[in-house]
Amino acid sequence: MYILFATVVCFFSVKIVSNQAHIYQVNKEIQQVEATIEKQEKVTEDLKAQMNEYSNYKRVMQEAKEQGLKNNADNVKVVPGK
Repeated sequence: MYILFATVVCFFSVKIVSNQAHIYQVNKEIQQVEATIEKQEKVTEDLKAQMNEYSNYKRVMQEAKEQGLKNNADNVKVVPGK
């Protein structure tokens, strides 16, 4: 009877340690994913700032002039804003 009880206690002890190790591994993976997400969010914010800089009217006009384009008011179409 004592051997059976000791076996059951050992089995559950090993099971608990195994579960804790698995939980630790999952938490580690979650932290890695969160770090990757934060890094990607920073890259996205930087790209949005760069997009806003490149879409500036003065910069677009400067690029157009450098490319040899001229401002022709007859060809301009006004698109209503959102």
